[in-house]
Amino acid sequence: MDKELLYRFFEGHASTEEMKVVKEWAESSDENRAALRRERKLFDAMLVVGYPERTSIHDRKKHSIFREFMKIAAIVVVTFGVTVLLFSIGKNKDIGMQAITVPAGQRVNLALPDGSKIWLNAGTTMKYPVSFMTDKREVILDGEAYFEVAKNEKVPFIVSTPGHSSIKVLGTRFNVKAYKGNEEVTTTLFEGRVEFEYRNRDNENKNICLIPGQKLIYNSTEGGAKLYAVSGEDESSWKDGKIEFLHHSLRDALDILSLRFNVDFVINPNVSTDDSFSGKFVNKNLEQILDYFKVSCGINWKYLKKATDEDDKQIIEIY
Repeated sequence: MDKELLYRFFEGHASTEEMKVVKEWAESSDENRAALRRERKLFDAMLVVGYPERTSIHDRKKHSIFREFMKIAAIVVVTFGVTVLLFSIGKNKDIGMQAITVPAGQRVNLALPDGSKIWLNAGTTMKYPVSFMTDKREVILDGEAYFEVAKNEKVPFIVSTPGHSSIKVLGTRFNVKAYKGNEEVTTTLFEGRVEFEYRNRDNENKNICLIPGQKLIYNSTEGGAKLYAVSGEDESSWKDGKIEFLHHSLRDALDILSLRFNVDFVINPNVSTDDSFSGKFVNKNLEQILDYFKVSCGINWKYLKKATDEDDKQIIEIY
């Protein structure tokens, strides 16, 4: 299969006829399907690290696809320090979805073929197609992400989240927090327009349009959604390395720190975790933040297990 055609397909620039050619080729054999996915992994790795020139890959055709991918995969690891990017493919035989997973303690930003930019927070998994369809651009989010969506009125951008909800976008900047297992889905709009679609307690489909400066919180268990006014872009400050708590309970704050610093907290039953507090931390390490909690929340803390390397999970007791 022609490499230039595959890249146009991945970028969403292939014509209808070219898309048909690629799909028929991919579906004709398991070998072709595997080759398509290898090329897509290579393409995604180049997007993540901002590989300088796509054509340089073609100049080295004598090298195997695997060798090229391993070179770029190594660049990804160096670029993000200890970050490990996990590209996983489903076992279904269609062209299918791919996934990028961000480990605890890490953050990743990447660009999609349509020009959209996405920042993924720790513990987040995002699934996306090998190539966007001609009628919609859809990703599936489990976690937290900040989006800068490239405008295309003819092809809406859709973020599907856990809890029977989704966000329809035309071109905008917004933040979504939707971790699987958490009954709340939060969407904050900074620019443009989004439409939040959800299922209410009567199992009816509803939608709410947000304007900039609004935050929507949807409770998937109760089936209710509420709008709140927000100022600034504090909801997305995590992507710049900041940690902000605004009327958070101690338990919620520790959940955020657990993902951010790759740590498990063991909370003594005598500690009250429901009291709320606020605070903003810029370039502070875990120990500095916990010392703040010690003063503001009246708690103590100690290590039960320290990390032996950057990938190792720490355990801290709160008492």
